[in-house]
Amino acid sequence: LSKLKELSISNNAITDISIVSKLNGIQNLDFSYNQVEELPEFSSDCALVTIDGSYNLIQSLKPLTGLKNLNTVSMDYNEKIISVECLANCPLLISVNVFGTKVKDVSSLTDQSIVVNFDPTS
Repeated sequence: LSKLKELSISNNAITDISIVSKLNGIQNLDFSYNQVEELPEFSSDCALVTIDGSYNLIQSLKPLTGLKNLNTVSMDYNEKIISVECLANCPLLISVNVFGTKVKDVSSLTDQSIVVNFDPTS
């Protein structure tokens, strides 16, 4: 598993993805359309580049704070997410998708020229 670069486990009624935090070489993770409530704590040397956890029950993006390789975050329709500010410390981040969440303020990211797709009226 140490050579695993991409993992797609979407549409599986999964509730816990904590095991993926042990896969430091993973670059692309798609666990969309599940029932995951919490992101695992990723190590600082994690190779994660893209993460898609859309259509889950995620409450916070804090476990993604400071991931040095992360460039795309898709967390659409996780209705409990209220903030993306913790992503401001991801140096390579270029795109964040949070439609259908409670996110209202994205200035901490847009000030860094990160493209944020969200619905400020939701």
